[in-house]
Amino acid sequence: MATTMAVHEQSDAELIVGARKGDSDAFGELYKRHHDAARAAARALTRSRSDADDLVSEAFARVLRA
Repeated sequence: MATTMAVHEQSDAELIVGARKGDSDAFGELYKRHHDAARAAARALTRSRSDADDLVSEAFARVLRA
């Protein structure tokens, strides 16, 4: 697994490669980087903050399973 410092320095493309290989730190960094944008998009689709949070959680879970 990548060290925490190295994960923060990697590009999204590098993190995706790591996440596909099962690196949970890489996936976590992608989540940190893109959670706010995903939540904003989900909020545009629903009126409820909790529904938006559920959509984001489900989307990231599906990405992780894929």
